[in-house]
Amino acid sequence: MLKLKQEADGTSLGIIKPKDILDCRIEYRRESERSEWMKNEEARLAQQNLFGESKKPLDFPEAKFIVEWQCNDAGCPKHSMGILQWGIHELYRKLKNDPDCEQKMLDAMRRQLDEWERDVFLLLGNFRGIQYNFGLMDSYSAPSRVSDSRLFT
Repeated sequence: MLKLKQEADGTSLGIIKPKDILDCRIEYRRESERSEWMKNEEARLAQQNLFGESKKPLDFPEAKFIVEWQCNDAGCPKHSMGILQWGIHELYRKLKNDPDCEQKMLDAMRRQLDEWERDVFLLLGNFRGIQYNFGLMDSYSAPSRVSDSRLFT
């Protein structure tokens, strides 16, 4: 549905209530990706600021956090998208030296996207360079009223 809106009127942002969240996983970036990223980061840091302020270097994003989900469009295949949610990336940055980092990250993602306990919505948007395709920018989830009512049955 969002893709049709994009084709019809240029819609570039949307909120989707997924039919199902199928899985969460972590993919680690290759060393070649690190080299390319470092080259671009050096170029970014070398650019002069109009007011002479220095730029803060950014950490290389070592991991991609993938969410697999199914939308309500029966003709649509399952989606597998990296989520750009700041909180997930920040949690990884804090936990990356923890021996249980991967399991803690997956547990956090699954808790946030648990459709049995939460009403989950996915925020999708176009990228500047790829305006015909949507990426998973963020998620919003709140405790489900259904799960609250189970406490009283």
